[in-house]
Order: sequence, then structure tokens, then C-alpha cells
Amino acid sequence: MKSPSRSKPNSGKPPTPPAANKAAESQTEQVRLENLIDLDVLQRLQDGFAAMTGMSVMLCRRDGKILTRPSFGNRICRLMFERERGKHRRCLVSAVDKARQVASNDSDHRSQCFVGVDQYAAPIVVDGHRLATIVVCGNPNSCETDPSKARMAKLAGVGRAELDRLLDHTVKMDGRQLEAAIRFLHSLATALAQSSHREYELKRRVRELGMVHAVASMFAGRADLNEILQITAAQVVALMNVRACSIRTYNNDTRELQIRAVANLSKEYLHKGPVRLELSQIDQAALKGEPVQIISMARDPRVIYKREARREGLASGLAVGMIYRGQAVGVIHVYTATRHRFDRFEIEALKAIASQAASAVINAELHMEAHRAEMMDRQMKLAGEVQRRMLPQSAPRVPNLAIGMIYEPTYEIGGDFYDFIRMADGRTAVAIADIAGKGMPASLQMASLRSALRVHCSSGRTAREIIEETNRVFVRDTLTGEFATVFFGVIDPQTGVLEYLDAGHNPPFLVRRGRIEPLQVTGPVVGIFENAKFESRQIRLREGDALVLYTDGIIEAMNFDHEQFGLDRFRRSIRKFAKLRVQAMAENILWDVRRFVGLAPQSDDTTLVVVRYRGGQA
Repeated sequence: MKSPSRSKPNSGKPPTPPAANKAAESQTEQVRLENLIDLDVLQRLQDGFAAMTGMSVMLCRRDGKILTRPSFGNRICRLMFERERGKHRRCLVSAVDKARQVASNDSDHRSQCFVGVDQYAAPIVVDGHRLATIVVCGNPNSCETDPSKARMAKLAGVGRAELDRLLDHTVKMDGRQLEAAIRFLHSLATALAQSSHREYELKRRVRELGMVHAVASMFAGRADLNEILQITAAQVVALMNVRACSIRTYNNDTRELQIRAVANLSKEYLHKGPVRLELSQIDQAALKGEPVQIISMARDPRVIYKREARREGLASGLAVGMIYRGQAVGVIHVYTATRHRFDRFEIEALKAIASQAASAVINAELHMEAHRAEMMDRQMKLAGEVQRRMLPQSAPRVPNLAIGMIYEPTYEIGGDFYDFIRMADGRTAVAIADIAGKGMPASLQMASLRSALRVHCSSGRTAREIIEETNRVFVRDTLTGEFATVFFGVIDPQTGVLEYLDAGHNPPFLVRRGRIEPLQVTGPVVGIFENAKFESRQIRLREGDALVLYTDGIIEAMNFDHEQFGLDRFRRSIRKFAKLRVQAMAENILWDVRRFVGLAPQSDDTTLVVVRYRGGQA
């Protein structure tokens, strides 16, 4: 009798090595025939076949244990069976022995029973699952020798005449008919099992999808990560009918799996100790996408906290990685209170739930990151508004002076600074500065510099004294590497006298009767040395003279060819617009810069201040 055919592996995947097959079989519980077909149906099928053929039939589980009661197709076999008592009946022992031989090698087995009747045993296999073993004892009429008949008569408790009479009333079949009948019974049982297995798998898939849908629907509309994970843990316990569940997420910084949600686990168990990834073989495998069965939590060498698991009443476990598009998010553990081997359905269901949970975790984290970014953006805009209020919004009205200015930060907040300060003696201070760095730190340093400068301008000191005192205060507010470049000038609008100094800043240009010359004086930057000394100079402005103050954002503006606007273009632009009113002059210079750079992104703030001395004119 040939073995039933087994299902072929998918052609798109490499075949699994034999060792891997055995490992997989040990990890998942095999489907049982009694889970697919009602045993009463099997018994009726078996009884009918025995009555029709005169043969005796029974089914055994894959481990050799009896599944259905024996069906006797002839009076002789029944008498021999009934004369013996208990589980040691030779008929049962012989049938179970044949079933176990089949289980050990997955092949048909043919031999003779203890009275010499032919006996057949073959596995019932569906989709690679060995569901059961069918054992058939042939027709007694096949035993034609006198010793065999004498043995049968003795075991049946009848005389030879009675035995012959019983044999005459037993269905007679030749060898070919017996072989065909056995093949038919095996094929019928296999076909019935296969049909039932398809229905069984379909029901399991429907239930699995229902479980996944139930969990996925819980995630809909929720963004709170802790709520998502807690719902997942509770749903896993309810849907999988397990004792408890824990969810740990992986922290890449600490290399630990941190507990995030639990269901039905005590605080003592949760605080049993850290789970470091390099020490946990179970979690390492799970995060690689390999489901891990723990048949015995108390004995498995991979379990780190065996004693704590025993105290908690956890017998078996299953670990499945929460993986989203190849990214390891965490691990879901489920536990049972009694020893349990999770079947393929349970593993696949938990994998599907873990995938949904991983997706929800990632989406929740992205949502929180977006929320934090939105909050930060809002704070930056508010900070930018506060900073812009610190800068002059319009040019001050100063006798004999006309002032124009442009300020464009690269980001919401910037490090450039300019100010106009009316001093107690009637003079006007003009300052422009560039804080090292960008963003929030530079903005805070700018506010500090502005405050210090305004405080010391109120004292009526010289420009040099004001900057030296400002520097001492600013040094205390800065860290190593933080500083500012400053140009500071004090103009007497009545006389045109300008006292100025340059603390590492770009020298301003003096525009006088068509000539453009830099005010050359250089000193240390502000914020490095507490007792730094600065040099100041004086010039007398003439009617129509203009000062052009600027920061690096003007001359270092860069186009797509990585070419800077530069000092030469800047001087040409100043000359081109020198006769315009000061605000128009500043705006047109800026337009020259913009036309040069086009849409190329800029990395520095842009500040431009133009001050023209009008002599006795307002």
C-alpha cells in the first residue's frame, strides 16, 4: 500500500532544511484528526467498512494512542477480542504497536498479527500534517494453514467445526480485492480529513482576522502610546484566552526592553529586574522576527527569571517581536497558567496583532514628534515676535539725521542686532552686532547684549567706556565659544562728530561725495576677554555724508553657483543707490542682493542700516 501524498513546498521559497522542519514541528502543536472530524462519523465509517469487507479496523493518534474503538468485520476477531480483558488485549497491543512503527518513520507498515492474519498500518497525512494512523487487520479467510486455524479456534474459544462455520459466514475476498478495499478505506479517510482540514483552516483564518480586526479597531483614533499598549495587552489576553500578557519596547540608548503595558501580572513580577537585550536569547530571536515558544518557564535555560515566573504561576510562554517595516519596536509576551504548546494559529494570530501594535506605536511616536515640532515651531514664532519687538520697528526721528534699516532673519529668530539709543546729553548711539551662532542661543545672547548696551548708554560715558563695560557684563553671560562682533558709534547731531569703535565687526562704509571708504578701526570681539581694551576714533560728518552698516548676511549671500555677493558688488550697489532717500537706498541694495542669489537658500541673517547726516536740515 503506497503512502498518501504530501503537499509540496511553495516554488517561490527555498525548501526548509530537515532540521528546520523538526524544529518547527517541536515549536507548534500538530493539528489533530479529532479536531477536524466528529469521532462518531469516523466510527460509523469504520464500522460500515468492517461489515462490508470482513476486516477489522481502528484509528490511532499520531503518537500511537487509540483514537476510535476497534470495528470487527467478522465474528472470529470479535470473539478473540472479547475473551481477553483490559488494555493488554493482544488485538489492541498489536494494532498500537503497528501504529507506533508508522509514527517512527512515516511510512506504511505491513506484517502479520499474532494469529497470522495480514495487518496493514498507514499514516493519514494532510498538508504535511500527520493526523492519525489507520490500522487494518485482514480477513481471517486468508489464514488457510492448520496451525493458524488451530490458534484462532483456541483464542476464540470455539472448536474447529465452529471455526469453519464462522469462516464460511465471513466475507471472502482474494488478495487483490483485499488490497483494493484497504486502499479505498485509506483514500476515503484521507479525503474526508483533507476536506475537513480545509474548513478548519478557513475557520481559523476567519477567527485570526477577527482578532486582528478587533485589535486594529481599538487603535483607530488613538494617539496616546500608553493607552495603545495597554489596550493591546488586555485584548491579547481576552482574544487568545491566556493567563497574562506583557509588552516591552526596545530602548536603543540603554539596550534594554522596558515594560510599557501588562495584563494580569503582579507588581512584584514587573519589578523583578531589567531585561537587557544582550542577555535575553528569547527577545533577541523575537526582535529578529522569530516567534519563540517557552514550553516550561521554570526549566527553559533561556528564561532569565525562572523563580519569579514560578512564583507568578506562569507555566508556558510565547514571545513575538513587534516589527514595523523592518524596524524592531518591542516584544509581546503571552503566558499560560498550565503547560501549553502554542499551535500555528495562535502564533500567527499573535504575530498579526504584534504587527498592528508596532504600526500603532510608530504612528503614535510620529504623532507625538509632530506635536512637539508644532509646539516648538509655535514657541520659535513667539520668540521671534519678542525678538523683533526688541529691535527698532521704525527709524527714530533725530534732528539732522535720516535713518533707514533692513532686517531679515534666516530663521524665525536670529543673532543679528541693531539699535538706536538717545543718550542723556542729546547724542544718538548707533549699534549693529552679529552674535556667533544661530537660532535660540544666538537670540538669547542678542537680548543680553542689547540690555547691557542700553544700560551703559544711559550713563553718558564715551563710546569706548560703554563698550568696555558692556563687554564685562556680556562675558559673564557667555560660555566658551560664544561672542559677538559689534560696531558702535555715537553721533552728535548738532556738530556731526562721530565717535566710533569696531569690535571685530565688518567696517562700515562712509559715503562722501561719490567716494566709498571703510571706517578702518579694529578691536577684539565682545564676550571673550573680561578686561579687553578697545580703541575709538572720531570723525566729523559733513552734510550729505552717509554711513552704511551691515552684517555678514549681505556680503556672504551666495547664489546657486556658490558665488558670494562680496564687497565689490556691495560697493557698486551702494554707489548706484547713494542719491536715494536712506530707506529706499537700503531696500534697493537688498534687492540687488536678492537678484544675485535668486532662490538659493541662505544661512545667515541679513541686516543693513543707513544713516545720513543732513547738517542743519531735519
